[in-house]
Amino acid sequence: MSAGPIEFPGFRTVARSAQSAEPRAAEIGHPRLRVALIDQGVVSCGNFVTNVLLARWLAVDQYGVFALFLDAILFLNSLQAALLIYPLTVRCASMDENQVRRCSGACVLLTLLLAIPLGTALAVYGFFIGAASVAIWAVLGQTFWQCQETLRRTLLARRSYSRALVGDSISYLGQAVILGLLVFGHKADVPRAFIAMAATSVAAAVVQGVQIGVQPAGPKAVLRMGQSFWLLGRWVMTANLTYLITSVCCSYALARSHGNAAVGRYAALSNLLRIANPLVITLSTLIVPAVALVSASGTSPPTLSAAWRVARHYGLRGAALLVPYWALLMLFPGHAITLLYCGRSEYLGMETDLRIFVCISAMVLINAVMASMLNGLRRSRRSMAAQLVGAAACVVVTIPLTIYFGLEGLLAGTLVSNAAIAGALAILFLDVAHRAHAESAVKEPRQILPAAKVALV
Repeated sequence: MSAGPIEFPGFRTVARSAQSAEPRAAEIGHPRLRVALIDQGVVSCGNFVTNVLLARWLAVDQYGVFALFLDAILFLNSLQAALLIYPLTVRCASMDENQVRRCSGACVLLTLLLAIPLGTALAVYGFFIGAASVAIWAVLGQTFWQCQETLRRTLLARRSYSRALVGDSISYLGQAVILGLLVFGHKADVPRAFIAMAATSVAAAVVQGVQIGVQPAGPKAVLRMGQSFWLLGRWVMTANLTYLITSVCCSYALARSHGNAAVGRYAALSNLLRIANPLVITLSTLIVPAVALVSASGTSPPTLSAAWRVARHYGLRGAALLVPYWALLMLFPGHAITLLYCGRSEYLGMETDLRIFVCISAMVLINAVMASMLNGLRRSRRSMAAQLVGAAACVVVTIPLTIYFGLEGLLAGTLVSNAAIAGALAILFLDVAHRAHAESAVKEPRQILPAAKVALV
């Protein structure tokens, strides 16, 4: 139950020098983004409370089943987001209100149609992990979550953050409240967790649909939109396919080789680092448009230097907020685990594992900053190439280590694959800088030559 990164609507940039544009980067921190941060905080808070409640209450192997389904749902959601939500977000910026109403209605219908293959894939996955009886509820939770997320992103694309906050509170905080009541009544289990997800997603979707004023679209309009969105989102979907390897395959390998309980312990550790999620997403929200602003005049060496300073500025600010928390986890990992899970014996003795997880979280922050910088420079294919490097490292290193060493192998391999992504991002950015310097070196003599001829005459 974690929200994906926010896609950015199209915006117009005005050509200007890097020196004059760079100060404008600070203007990206508009007050509306504070509301966006609050909204993302509500989403993350609801997810965090939900996961902690389930980790505390369920048997660790049952929590592992929930985590396995959740990983698969997040992957399938990323495919729906690439094919529908990303194109919708881009197109909404240039639409009037009536077009937005019809477009969002068509996207909800396309989401329901896409739910047939995606739901079938999730049901088959449930059979493979030995939880076929839970799959139907997981499919319902996934489908209605995707519908609500489609309407939510429509509001975010229109910068209606305060209106989105209402439905998101119903969905994410609502599911946490329902699960809290189920835990209090000793009735919480994995199927009821997905039923709560589905019910609150439906309620939130109704509210956000009324806010948008969703209108139905005809079959021809839906078909044309589906074709158009496919052309726009297919490459994003291709990039998101790497998550099948880096997330679903890793957790599945851990479950098959060391049991569902190992997956449950891994998910319990990840809950302690979820506090970084809204900050990382918000940093991407800030860095991409800020870098795009300073690079509006091209990718000359001064422009790249300005883009690097902007990305570093926001990255250091984010790190300053997270380093104290990371330090506490590194120094007192046992106390943190005991406090969050009330001393449950299944989660004790994982101090070293938590320290490795902190290193992974720091690496994820670095990768997010660097990838956002490349995306802001309109080099998204290079970001995708770095993801492919990470997926290759996962196949070669992470999955074998997971099979042989279990949770410790998964954590060590994840750290290696994230380091590979960081290295690839650094090399790709240096390549952009090298090309920019080479192009500027070629252009400068051409600019000087006419003046030199005049001097000789």
